[in-house]
Amino acid sequence: MSIERRRRLKKRPKNPKAEKEKQLKKQRANPKKELSNEEIEAKKKAQRTKMFEKKKKLYKKI
Repeated sequence: MSIERRRRLKKRPKNPKAEKEKQLKKQRANPKKELSNEEIEAKKKAQRTKMFEKKKKLYKKI
């Protein structure tokens, strides 16, 4: 059996229904909470500041 064929066979889930059930159980156990608008804005602002900090560091190195 070729290496590529082995890889393909390995990647394929053995029992796809069981995999789906596992994912559903995880979702039920940890439901994603809805973020409020304020929390979303705070996240975006934090990401922007991180981005600017990274750029500052890059420019300092040059």
